[in-house]
Amino acid sequence: MLDESALKSVYFVMSYFDLFSAVDWLFLKLYYPEKWSGYGRYVRTVVELAGYSVLGGFLCAGVVRLMPRCCSCRSMPAWFWFAVGAAFAALLCVSTGRQYVESWRRHFASTHQLVAAPGCCTQATLYPARVVSDLCAYLARVHSNSKFAVDLALDGFARTSGLKSYLVEPNVVRHIGLVSSLSHQSKTARHFL
Repeated sequence: MLDESALKSVYFVMSYFDLFSAVDWLFLKLYYPEKWSGYGRYVRTVVELAGYSVLGGFLCAGVVRLMPRCCSCRSMPAWFWFAVGAAFAALLCVSTGRQYVESWRRHFASTHQLVAAPGCCTQATLYPARVVSDLCAYLARVHSNSKFAVDLALDGFARTSGLKSYLVEPNVVRHIGLVSSLSHQSKTARHFL
C-alpha cells in the first residue's frame, strides 16, 4: 500500500541522486521489513543514534538552564544535564526502535535517503526500463527454489552486471501480504510485527 506522499518522495530521491539519467543501477526498493530496519552495528545507524543523543543532551541542559535560579537542579553543572539528556535520548531511541523514531521523516520528501539495498525482499521494487529485458533473460535461466529465492537471483544479477541496488529509507510503501515468496507458505500476523 502506497503512503500518501510516496510518489513525491520517490521523485525527490530519484531527482536528487540523478537516477533518472544514471545507468549504473538495477533497482530501487521502496520497502524493507520494519523489524529488520532497527539500530545495528552500521556507521549510519550509530551516527543517527548519536545525533538524537546530542539533541537530547542539548534539550535537557537547555531546559535546566531556563529554570529559575532557586531550583535545586541548577546547582549541577551543565555537562551533567547534557550527559543525562543524551543517555536518556539514546535509551529512548533504542527502546522505541529506529523504524518508529525515524517515522517523522515519512512526512517530508526531502528527508528520505538512499542507501545500499540489502539482499532480502523484492516487494515494491522499481526497475529502470533499460534493464528489464536483460533481467528477464537472466531470471529465465535461473531456477529458484526454497534455498535459492528470487531475491538472491536478483542480487546475483546485480553483482555480475556491476549494477547498484538501492533502498529508500524510510519505507514509502507498506507490506500488507501474508504470503511469502521465500517459503511459499502463508505467514501468521506475528511475522509482520
